[in-house]
Amino acid sequence: MKRFGLFILAAFTAIGFTSCSDSDGDYPRSWAFATVKTLENNDYYFVLDDGKTAYPGDKSRIGAYQAEEDERAIIYFNLQKTPVESYDYNIALYLVQDIYSGETQTVASQEELDELADAPTSFLGSRLNSNYLNLGVGFNATDLSKHTFKLVYFPDAEIDPDNKREGYVNMELRRDANGDEGRYNYEDRYVSFKLDAFEELLKDKEGIILRVHTRLNGVKYIKIDLPKER
Repeated sequence: MKRFGLFILAAFTAIGFTSCSDSDGDYPRSWAFATVKTLENNDYYFVLDDGKTAYPGDKSRIGAYQAEEDERAIIYFNLQKTPVESYDYNIALYLVQDIYSGETQTVASQEELDELADAPTSFLGSRLNSNYLNLGVGFNATDLSKHTFKLVYFPDAEIDPDNKREGYVNMELRRDANGDEGRYNYEDRYVSFKLDAFEELLKDKEGIILRVHTRLNGVKYIKIDLPKER
């Protein structure tokens, strides 16, 4: 399911895992982008974007959360010392916030690219690894359910040399408002793209140059680096 969740105050440049002490209050010290995986008896676990698995051995702080297979989320948690067999981490789970899952697309011609919607979208930050691109975005909307996002690659695109860099792949962020008038300002949304369709394309690359049609500054090209160790 694709959906927009409420904004979580998690800086894209922050470290997802932090050391903690149980003596200074009951709150989550760690957070991560993750994919929800369901188990029998309404149970679930998470696959973090680095491929590690996390089982919520302590769900006492979570209410009636309904896990959905392959839903993208940001999870807030603390690591627990007691291991759980078959999982990399045992966690005390504090919050699960579903986030929007965008689509990826490769286009074959300029005409096909020109047919895609290109509604203005603020760029608020990014986290990129070989599995996912996670973006913070802002846009105007009245009905959030009408808005869709695509990460687009056009192999034969003619790109100005100023917006290209050796070792980087040029891609585009495209938003389709589907006729929504955009009455309210949303500067607080995440969009996540699974990169399996671009696995070979990004192999041995340094990162992505992302074209974004921004709301205030027109078209911008943003360099997003892949982690050095991957």
